[in-house]
Amino acid sequence: MSAGNVVESIEELNRVFHHEADFQHALAWHIHQQYPDARLRLERRFPGEKFPGLTEDVYIDIWLELDGDAIPIELKYKPDTFRGEWGDESFDLRRHSAQDVARYDFISDIARVETAVAAEECSYGAVVLLTNDHLYWQPPTRDDVVDYEFRLNDGKILEGELSWAEDVGAGTVGKKRDQPIKLNETYELDWRNYDYDIPSDPEESDDFRYLFVKVE
Repeated sequence: MSAGNVVESIEELNRVFHHEADFQHALAWHIHQQYPDARLRLERRFPGEKFPGLTEDVYIDIWLELDGDAIPIELKYKPDTFRGEWGDESFDLRRHSAQDVARYDFISDIARVETAVAAEECSYGAVVLLTNDHLYWQPPTRDDVVDYEFRLNDGKILEGELSWAEDVGAGTVGKKRDQPIKLNETYELDWRNYDYDIPSDPEESDDFRYLFVKVE
C-alpha cells in the first residue's frame, strides 16, 4: 500500500468529523473496506524504551499491516467553529484553541513515527492533520511568536532541532512539551484542499484542508 493510497483513502472519506476519534475510526474502516486483507490496530502500544528519551509507553493511532509491511499512521483533527446538518445528524464543532501546542504535538508525531519506522523496519509512515482553522496553513504575521519554529504554514521546511522561543512561559508548554524536537529527515509542508459532501449545508469555517507528511 503506497502513500498515495493513504492519501486517496483520506480524500474518499468525503465528510466532516465530530472529533478526532471519529476521524480515526472512519479512516481505519475505509482502509479496511478497500483492503480487506489488511490488519488494522487502533492505538497500538509500544514500550517506551524503543523511543529515545522516553520511558512511558507510546501509542500509534493506526497500525496497518499489509503484504508483509507495516505502516504507522498518526492523525490530528483540529477544527474551528463549524455547523451543519445531514439528515438527522447535527454537526456543531467548537474551536480548538492552543494552536501552538497543537503544532508542537504534530511535529512530535513526526518524530515518533520516524522512530517507529526505524524500530519496526517499516517502509514508511504517515502523519496527517485535518483542520478548517486557517491559522495552521497561513504563515505568521510576526516572527517573534513563541512557536515560530513549530509553525506549519504551507511551503515551510521542517528539519533539524526545533525549539520554543526562549521567552516561552512554563504555563504554555507544560512539563511534557518543554523539550526540543529533533527530526532526522527534512519535510516540505504541502497543504491540500479537503472536499466533502457531508454535511451539505455547512456554516461558519467551511474551508477544510489537510496536511499529509510521509515519513521514511
